[in-house]
Amino acid sequence: NMIIGRRTEKLADARALIAAIHDNGSGCIWIGPPQPGDLFVDPSVYEDFIADLKRTVTRAGCRYIASDDKTDRRDLGRHTKDDHYSRDDALAWAYKVLAELARPVSRDDRPLAAMLAAPRGD
Repeated sequence: NMIIGRRTEKLADARALIAAIHDNGSGCIWIGPPQPGDLFVDPSVYEDFIADLKRTVTRAGCRYIASDDKTDRRDLGRHTKDDHYSRDDALAWAYKVLAELARPVSRDDRPLAAMLAAPRGD
């Protein structure tokens, strides 16, 4: 629910969390929020927030995995304040995220399975 509240504070919180992750010597993967119902947050506000969040997260050194392209607010119902998807929709989202995690995004990036199998400190 980062989208609710003062955006500058929420993005500062994200940068602080990422800094703590990096200070611990860990890599960072940030999975963005799914599309909420159009009455929960206006779609244009959501899209603007997502652009700011992705820019903030990637500049801070995290890999960003989008959820806006893996969810569809219409699955929540028409004109709803809901932001929780059905079990089937949530599973479909999870499989799409896992598939993206399995694909390296750059020459230096490793699939998640390889990261998890690597000895600590690698």
